[in-house]
Amino acid sequence: MKLALTNFSLKHPWIVILIVLLVSIFFLIQFPKVKFDNDPENMLSEDEYIRVFHNQVKDKYSLYDFVIVGIVNNTNNDGIFNVETLSKIHNLTKKLISLHISSDKKPAITNPETDQEEIIDLSPESTWRKFLNFTFRHDPNRLFDNEGNSAVIVQEIISPSVVDNIKQDELGSLKLEYLMENAPRSKKEALEIRNDAMSNPLYKGTLVSEDGKEPSVFIYRSKIKPTAIMLLHL
Repeated sequence: MKLALTNFSLKHPWIVILIVLLVSIFFLIQFPKVKFDNDPENMLSEDEYIRVFHNQVKDKYSLYDFVIVGIVNNTNNDGIFNVETLSKIHNLTKKLISLHISSDKKPAITNPETDQEEIIDLSPESTWRKFLNFTFRHDPNRLFDNEGNSAVIVQEIISPSVVDNIKQDELGSLKLEYLMENAPRSKKEALEIRNDAMSNPLYKGTLVSEDGKEPSVFIYRSKIKPTAIMLLHL
């Protein structure tokens, strides 16, 4: 049998090569049908007690996955607490809050500077990355849940633009405002935001690094997996 296969291969090399190519093409065609699942929850069966209990807790307390974005600025002596960087953080926050589906059924945001709707497309330009997205069934524009609601849970965003800042006001009263009501217009205003954050024990070491520079943490919760950790240089 071994000699027969060897003799056939020697006498008909192109037939053997053609067979190998056809087999290879067949398996390549099947490759896109492969599904990759990196969700650790799916390592357990759906009726596993610990998984059922875990899902019950998530439903009861409305728990979702979260995205952590570390924002750093290594070129400014004040770290992220400068007019340019804080303005970018403020605009990013407003854009996340305004995320919605346009009339063309495409992801869109409202530009806080122009108050105009802008269609966004997060699809990569690289052919290689497009191929990876196709292979792993990843759609970068999947920013909404099955009901069409934004994946970003607005009320749970943690950012200087939307977290409370309680300060003492005149006549001993308290003043409640956002830590960064508006983007700062001067270095003095930017440093005032830093000082307010550093004087609040809830934000020091969490929202803002303990040295008062970086990394600052920008957190929002998402209804769509997976959890991600990103680092932005602004």
